[in-house]
Amino acid sequence: MARQLLSVLLLSLSVALLGGCGDGGGAASNNSAIDARAAAERQKLAASFDDVIAAGNKPLALSMGKTLLRRWPDSSEARAIATRVAELEATVAEEKEASRLKNLWVYHRLGDEGDTAFIYRFGDGDADKGGRGIRLVLRDKPSWGRDIFLLTARGRFDCAPDCKVELIVDDRPPMQIDAFASEPNQNPALFFKDTEGFLDILHGARRIEVAAPLQDDPSNRASFEVGGYDEASWLGDAAGKQQPANGD
Repeated sequence: MARQLLSVLLLSLSVALLGGCGDGGGAASNNSAIDARAAAERQKLAASFDDVIAAGNKPLALSMGKTLLRRWPDSSEARAIATRVAELEATVAEEKEASRLKNLWVYHRLGDEGDTAFIYRFGDGDADKGGRGIRLVLRDKPSWGRDIFLLTARGRFDCAPDCKVELIVDDRPPMQIDAFASEPNQNPALFFKDTEGFLDILHGARRIEVAAPLQDDPSNRASFEVGGYDEASWLGDAAGKQQPANGD
C-alpha cells in the first residue's frame, strides 16, 4: 500500500513538472492581454475623471481619482492626476464643511409675522433627552424691529433686570456685552441690547461663545458654530440694511 501511494505521488509530481515545462508562449500571451486590459481600464478611468470634473461632480471625480491612484499608483495616468486629486480632496472637504455649517441654521420667512433665523448651541442635546435646547435666535418683525436673543427650552436665564455677559468670537479676546432677560410670564429668553453690533460680529465669525447664566446654573455658557450664517436667507431684500431695534 505504501509503495502504491508513493507511485501516485511521484506520478502527480511528474505531471506537475511537465505542465510547468510546457510552452511559455501561452502564459506570456495571457499576461500581455491582462496588461492591455489594465491599461485600457486606466485610460478609461483617467478620461472619465476629466469628464466628471468638467461636469462639476467633484465628489464623484475624487472617488474615481482615488481609485486610480490606489489600483495603479505607479502608472503614468496616476502620476498625471495625483496633484489634481490632492487639490480636489481639499476642495471637497472645504465644500462639505461649508454645507454642514450652512445647514446648522434654520430660516423662517413669515412676512408681517416676522422673519427668524436660529441655530442650536454646539453639542447641546435634545431638550426632550435632558439637553437645554439653547438657541441663538435672530428675529425681524415689522412692528418690533430686530432682536437677537438666546432661547432655552429648560430653565430661565439669570439676568434681572439686566446684566453684562461675556462674549468670545473665534480667537479674539473676550468682550462684555449688555443683555437683559425676558419677563417671568414670557418665554425664557436672554436679549442682547446692541442688535446691529451683534449682527456685525456674526459677519465673518466662525464660532461664538457667550455666557448664558441660568437660575439653576449661573456659570452656563453657550457656543455656536455660526460660520454658515447667511443674512440674505434671513432678511431677503432687506439684507445689509440697518433697522432700528424698535422698528421705527
